Amino acid sequence: MRTLVAIATTIFAALLALHYQFETHRSEAKIYVQKGLFSPEDCAALIDAAEATNKWDAIEESQEYLPTTEVLVEELPPGARVSATYAATSRIFPALARHYGVAASTLALRDLYVVRYDASSPGLATHVDASALSFSVALNGGYGGGGLEFALLDETLAEDAGDAVLFPSRLLHRAAPVVSGARYALVGLVDVAGARGAAVPGLDNAAAAVHGLFATCASVHDVAAPPERGGVFDGEDDAEGPAAPVPRPGSRRRASRGDVLASHAANRLALVYGRGLSSTMATDLVAIVARNSAVGAAAYALLRRGRA
Repeated sequence: MRTLVAIATTIFAALLALHYQFETHRSEAKIYVQKGLFSPEDCAALIDAAEATNKWDAIEESQEYLPTTEVLVEELPPGARVSATYAATSRIFPALARHYGVAASTLALRDLYVVRYDASSPGLATHVDASALSFSVALNGGYGGGGLEFALLDETLAEDAGDAVLFPSRLLHRAAPVVSGARYALVGLVDVAGARGAAVPGLDNAAAAVHGLFATCASVHDVAAPPERGGVFDGEDDAEGPAAPVPRPGSRRRASRGDVLASHAANRLALVYGRGLSSTMATDLVAIVARNSAVGAAAYALLRRGRA
């Protein structure tokens, strides 16, 4: 009986939490393409430094359950390591702060790595990142296929070398398979203070809504680099101010709440059960809410005690 009560309480709390989270994420999730963030020299230097380490490994450090062929920036030679980290914090952080309405001082790198997609590791399955905001800087061209795909978009984002895609981390996305050549990218996961949990009634929830998990609408916005710096953005604003984001025609797409929840649930279950982990569907469905909701977390803990 106690277990039934615990399950009923969990379901009720989860539904309330989901309703509130969807209400908090009524605004569309915006994906920004910042043009010319890195110069051709920057891109080539990062690729050369990563290849020189010969430390390409299929590891699961950056994506839960999903191995990627990558070299952590901390494993690069000192000069390249400093350059990549400085570029991320001095060029990308100001753009993230400006576009997502958060203070740059609240941003912190959770992970930074160079990833390679080729015949041995052509892409990355649909997933969400374990952070609030993410970015992917294209380091090269000349490959077939590839690019970033989002569940809430109809197009593949295959940007030019030096361009960065900035996005809410918990939008479902994947690296589309490369069919020829090799694709390199500098990928970063960024924490935002106050954005790791879910929105809580009665509090300022601007930061909690940043990660985009419950977003039902998304759109792409292009941001030009300042022309007087040769088209390369260095993180500093022009005298006239930063370039204004321009909505990409036809990119805006909306989905129902049911579709969004079903997509996340199906993706989570596919990742978990695809690896043969011992769990139950009920527990994992609740876990989707529990990991991102204060109310759901308490209900999840109650369910776990009831099953013990």
